[in-house]
Amino acid sequence: MKVFRIIISLVLVIVIAAVAYVGLFTGDAFKYLPAFQKEQESEIKGNTVIFLGSSITNGFGSYNISFADYLTSIYKVNAVKEAVNGTTLVTSGENSYISRLRKLDPNMNVQFVVCQLSTNDAEKNAPLGEVGNLYSIESFDTSTVAGAIEYIICYCEDTWDCPVGFYTSFKYDSPEYEQMREILLQIESKWNIPLLDLWANEEINSHDKKNHMIDDVHPTLVCYKDDITPLMYEFIKDSIK
Repeated sequence: MKVFRIIISLVLVIVIAAVAYVGLFTGDAFKYLPAFQKEQESEIKGNTVIFLGSSITNGFGSYNISFADYLTSIYKVNAVKEAVNGTTLVTSGENSYISRLRKLDPNMNVQFVVCQLSTNDAEKNAPLGEVGNLYSIESFDTSTVAGAIEYIICYCEDTWDCPVGFYTSFKYDSPEYEQMREILLQIESKWNIPLLDLWANEEINSHDKKNHMIDDVHPTLVCYKDDITPLMYEFIKDSIK
């Protein structure tokens, strides 16, 4: 009898857990899961792309699902999703962008690296630094935004001999982030890197925030799938030609 009660208890726990799990994905959210998306014709199928970033790259507020996951399911990209919530471009511990980047396998066959201009640096008032005339990796001060960005570009080019692109957040009320974006535009010109400037995308920035954003900076599943993923697909395709 005791064994029977234990079995019943375990079954109930499993059923409750399953219901709770499925409950997370009821309604529209369920149909937007990457696993339910139809594969599309893809010119970047099988390409290995590193996605380096923080919460927007990770999918914070959207079940840890982001454009990286949709690119994998829809366009069959070999995505290396190196994203940790709350982390920064500037060097600030073992979880900062550069620390994690250097832990990745240098022998991978990488076609492209996509890096997020992190909103956390703006929130934490990270020093901007300046864009100089040097190109050697030893010359960059990674405690500044400018130095960290240039270091990442140089490291990826040296390690995987592939292009490195950046993408920005959508537009939100942050003078600090706007200054970071200006630094990135200077670096874009200096290094001739690809840039997906979501900040300047007037069409998407005019969308209904209720359906497309969790808060000021974090997209919903709808936004990831319908807005960002198609743009990111074209961005990657054009950058690795």
